[in-house]
Amino acid sequence: TDGIRYMTNSSAHNMGFHGVRVDGNNSTNPVLYIWDSTFADNKINGVFAFKGATVWADNVRAINNVGKGFSARSNKSLDDTSTHETTMYVSNSIASDNDVHGFYAQYGGTMYVSDSSASGNVGTGIRSHGLGSTLYARDSTSSGSREWNGLNASFGGHMFATGMNVYDNARTGASVEGFVHEDSSYFT
Repeated sequence: TDGIRYMTNSSAHNMGFHGVRVDGNNSTNPVLYIWDSTFADNKINGVFAFKGATVWADNVRAINNVGKGFSARSNKSLDDTSTHETTMYVSNSIASDNDVHGFYAQYGGTMYVSDSSASGNVGTGIRSHGLGSTLYARDSTSSGSREWNGLNASFGGHMFATGMNVYDNARTGASVEGFVHEDSSYFT
């Protein structure tokens, strides 16, 4: 097979793990395209890309998951120095009322978020965490984070944001200890 899969008009609710997980650990860089789908009330993440996977999500809703709404993670931990190109592209999507974060690039993962909304998540709405993690966000909203702030880059993670609407979060400001750059030149 070519490692490319498509999902449309799909729904995954109350799954024991992730709503959908794309794992490149034992294959050659799988790619998943998702559109017009909902992942809600799952025990971990709504949409999870891991170790070499690529996910394209358009008009996808990740709602009320125990973990994160959308998560791109390359390595298992900060101590794992292996490299896996894990990338997630999210547009016109919603991450709402998740128990951790809305949109999350972690441990070397890269995420692009555009024209999307993170609202009512317990943690940060849009976050980049861990060495080598980068999150690019544009023309999106992060509001109502119950315990953290709307945008956050931490522990070596980077974020580039432009055209953002960030309001009504538990903590004000864009970042606690990371690098959040507001510059539209990163999106050309």
